Amino acid sequence: MGIERFRDIGEMPPPPRAVGGTVEARLRALWSRAARFARLSPPRAVFRFQSLEAANEARLAHTRSRIQGR
Repeated sequence: MGIERFRDIGEMPPPPRAVGGTVEARLRALWSRAARFARLSPPRAVFRFQSLEAANEARLAHTRSRIQGR
C-alpha cells in the first residue's frame, strides 16, 4: 500500500465508518474503546502534604506514571 499525500485537508477522503450492529452494540463498543484510552486511576485516599510544592510534585509524579502506562 502506497503513501497518499494531500495538499489540503479538503482533498482527504472521509474516515471509514463502523457499519452494522444495533445501536446498543455500537455504543457498547464506543464506551469500551473510550475506557481503554482514558483510564483514570486517581489515588483512592486522602493525602496531606507539607506544602503546595509537595502536592504539585505528587500530582506530577502520578501524571507521569499514567503517561508511561504503569
